[in-house]
Amino acid sequence: MLYHTALQGLTVKELIRAIGSDRLTSKEKRSQQLIEEVVNNSIPFQTFIVEAYEEKLRNREENERGRLKRCRFLEEGHFHSTINDDEFLMCVDDNVSNEATSAFIDRTGNEKLEQAVCVVCAGEFFKSETERHILEEIEHKDILHPSHAHADQHLYFGMLLYEEAVTMENGDCCRRICHSCFKDVKAGKLPSNALANNLWIGNIPPELSVLSLPEQVLISRYYAASYIVKLYPCSRGVQTSSGQMFNSALRGNVTSYRMNTAEVASMIEGDLLPHHPNVLAATIGVTLVGAKNIPDRCLPSFLRVSRRRVHDALVFLKNNNPFYEHIRISEENLSLLPDNSIPAQLLAIVKELPNAAIIEGEGSGYVIDEEDGDSNEISENELGDEIDLEEDSVEAVEEAPHVIPLSANGIIDPGMSEVKDDELLGYAMQNATKGVDEKYFVRRGQNFVNEYPRQTNVGGLVQGDEDNPNHLLGAFPCLFPYGCGGFEVDRPKKLSYAEHVRWMLRYADRRFRLDIRFVFQVFGVLQKRQVCRSTCLQISKPDFNRYEEEIRKIDAQTLAQSGQEEKEGKPISSAAVRALKRHTSAVRSRVMATDESRRGEKHIMIVVI
Repeated sequence: MLYHTALQGLTVKELIRAIGSDRLTSKEKRSQQLIEEVVNNSIPFQTFIVEAYEEKLRNREENERGRLKRCRFLEEGHFHSTINDDEFLMCVDDNVSNEATSAFIDRTGNEKLEQAVCVVCAGEFFKSETERHILEEIEHKDILHPSHAHADQHLYFGMLLYEEAVTMENGDCCRRICHSCFKDVKAGKLPSNALANNLWIGNIPPELSVLSLPEQVLISRYYAASYIVKLYPCSRGVQTSSGQMFNSALRGNVTSYRMNTAEVASMIEGDLLPHHPNVLAATIGVTLVGAKNIPDRCLPSFLRVSRRRVHDALVFLKNNNPFYEHIRISEENLSLLPDNSIPAQLLAIVKELPNAAIIEGEGSGYVIDEEDGDSNEISENELGDEIDLEEDSVEAVEEAPHVIPLSANGIIDPGMSEVKDDELLGYAMQNATKGVDEKYFVRRGQNFVNEYPRQTNVGGLVQGDEDNPNHLLGAFPCLFPYGCGGFEVDRPKKLSYAEHVRWMLRYADRRFRLDIRFVFQVFGVLQKRQVCRSTCLQISKPDFNRYEEEIRKIDAQTLAQSGQEEKEGKPISSAAVRALKRHTSAVRSRVMATDESRRGEKHIMIVVI
């Protein structure tokens, strides 16, 4: 019978597809014998099997006809007629090669890769991504009027623009505008990245641009991280040497770690600045690897502190930064600072590790071996990541080779082990009560410094005050010298944290992208927020069956109440929420730098390749 032939000619998957997956139980799908028993007892199923078998035969015949047709095509010589054997593997004509080279140069030459600065948002773009405009002819000039006026702002025809990008051509103020900003301005809309959208930050004054790492720590209102400076000789096997050699033969890196907030908090003296020099020992550590008996004068210049520079920086901030307006400059703490030398607090904690194999192990496999080169010479490329903030650094390098090549590193936590379970639960409950397109809720944790925006009682965003300034405005006064343009403050057009980071990394003077400490700080905040925003509530099937009736009664008010109870440390009153509490998890595939997110990137890379 055709039915029995069809039954034997189809695979298990084909049988299930022919019958219908919803018509079979899970146990029947795993056994061909059980499927045959079901089919034997059902006439409609037998009809389905026969039709599927006939369709399979038709497809097989069509495939065979196509294969025979291709064979005939090759036998008749059609394939060979498309190939010229005489030209196979021959060198291409010089004209073709020259045209390809010319096209490559046109697309990768200096003219094509030339960059320009958008006068509206101060971002760096390829010149092809911008348009030249005469400022006086721009429509809707009132759109670019600053929302928050400042005495140091310079307006052009009532517009707040990036001053360094404005040029005079034939008596007209001209400059380039990126396509995105021009599109919004032409439509009468304020670009979200425009300086007029409370993004003006001002130029870095000389008083702040020359500060070293310890000096920045001494004047900051907040501390973003702790820093470990690791120095090691360029040449392998070097244990001791003259001080002059180590001026040029040392190299190292600066690594950012989470700080001991309790230790630092005990040294903060309210509105007194600079902080006591003891705070340097709690936030900066120096380690010498593979070298002994290095003179103090040979340590890198970026560890030096100048009493005069610290004083001048505080005077500028007190006169220009609202978060420093009411500070008291402590002459007592200033007197404890050295006059252009490394503080005793840092020298006292210098740690020596004689085992140089540690460095070799860290760089094994991905660091180029430079032993064959001249270890006493520092190439221009090696200075790419240097951190040398000493005043008149060019002259200092000419007089004595005090420049030590450095690289900056940061310690991040992809698993977000520092995020407490009660915070995750609170976010999970709040995430369950919101829509996909709604803004996220802010749940303040018990952290040393609140990384979330400062808000009024009615939910409006503010930049904070002297006692509670905006997170990054207080941590990086050298990047925000006037206390303006902070993250998540009041502005006419909202700008998310991630979009603000992208804008800052494009900023024309490159202050943000060159400050590795700032980059790691904002990346850490983004990563933490991604964890909290992707946190969800999950429950196993047995627990769901047990609390199904209660779970169906859970509403947004119940979740909000449970979140408040968790925040206050009270027992959760809802039995269903207590069951969900044991199954809080974070969707890590949405979090940068996690293994789950890299799996998705790997698939994208494979597709591109």
